[in-house]
Amino acid sequence: MATYGYFVNLDERGEFYADVRSEDSKTLYEVRSDEDGEIWQIEFGFMADPHDVSGLFEMLVQNGVLSKDDELLPANEAEAMWEQAADNDEAEGEHDVLGHDAQLHRQASQQHSM
Repeated sequence: MATYGYFVNLDERGEFYADVRSEDSKTLYEVRSDEDGEIWQIEFGFMADPHDVSGLFEMLVQNGVLSKDDELLPANEAEAMWEQAADNDEAEGEHDVLGHDAQLHRQASQQHSM
C-alpha cells in the first residue's frame, strides 16, 4: 500500500491545476481545467468538484493508475503522514544503532571477563 497526495497548485479565476504525487514528489496524474474553465473529470461525473479526492481515487483505481490498496489524501494530510513515517523511520534507525552499540558493548565485556 502506498500513500499519494492530491496537491492543488492553482485554483483561481476559472483556472484549476492539481496533481497526484507520490512521497518522492513524482507526479502520477494531473487534473486541469481547459480554456473554458471546465474540468473533464467533473463533466464526466468522476469527481463532484475539483477537491473531490474520493471520486478522483475511484477513477484512478478504475483506470489502473492506483491500486485499491493505495491511499489518496489531500496534500496536507499526505505530507503529515509522510513526515510522521519519516520520523518513525529515523527513530527506528537510532534505536537500531543504539541497540547494536549495546550488543557490541556486552560482547566486548563478556570477552574481556573471560
